[in-house]
Amino acid sequence: DLWRVGESMALHLDKMGRTEEALSVIRGVVAEFPMTHDPRVTLALLLHKAGRFDEERASLTEALGVDASWSWFHRQRALLMGNNGDFAGAASVLDRLLARAPMDAYARSMRADAAWRLGDRRGAIRILTALVADNPGYDEAWNMLGGMGREDGDLGLAPRLARDIVQRRPDEAGSWMILAGRLSEPADFDERLKAYDSALALNPLLVRAVEEKTLLLCEAGRIEEALALVRDSRWGAPRPPVLRTREAWIHARLGSLKEALGLVETALDDDPRLFEARTW
Repeated sequence: DLWRVGESMALHLDKMGRTEEALSVIRGVVAEFPMTHDPRVTLALLLHKAGRFDEERASLTEALGVDASWSWFHRQRALLMGNNGDFAGAASVLDRLLARAPMDAYARSMRADAAWRLGDRRGAIRILTALVADNPGYDEAWNMLGGMGREDGDLGLAPRLARDIVQRRPDEAGSWMILAGRLSEPADFDERLKAYDSALALNPLLVRAVEEKTLLLCEAGRIEEALALVRDSRWGAPRPPVLRTREAWIHARLGSLKEALGLVETALDDDPRLFEARTW
């Protein structure tokens, strides 16, 4: 498509620091292809990056005049309003969007944030509670609930909701992983360990559960159990590179750097993109 060529040129010019030329090019693309979504997104993002918020607001308004169903522009407009302290305006924009797209998870999380900032704490928590019930794997909503719980003096808010997820979906490993991720207090150790064990009982090859359980065991000083977990025969040979790097991390903590580096080298041989190993 011709508009992609122009968009790529604008992005390249922006990377070179030639902002005015980039904006000129992308405006030309928008004028030539007014009904195409992506160039308008690029124009708004370049204006935002340049700090030209009034022009960004005008571009968003124009885009919504072309097609009011474009959700991204509603969200970006609400974000701009929120950044300017107009949370009531942001809430209004998001309410209109959610009337058309009630399952837009990002818009729902933004609406909860606006409610919280407007002093409607119960409303914010109610929105997020419904959101995690519909989208249990949406980490941003869980993070927001954790923050709101801390600010409200209710550290058990997110864990309670995660336990509700487990009760409703006990046969899904993901439910137990959500619960484990919401348990962070020292007193939660046993329940968190049980959550990882439950996830692994449902999916024995869930690498993320092994990784996180390994870290938890190490924090508790249970090094031998952690090593046994990452060396388990269930993985066959060779083991996943990420587990070899986790074992290497344990050896490094114990001062066995030669053994650690050997494991990292073999992991990188199998997966050169493995970020954690490349940081050694």
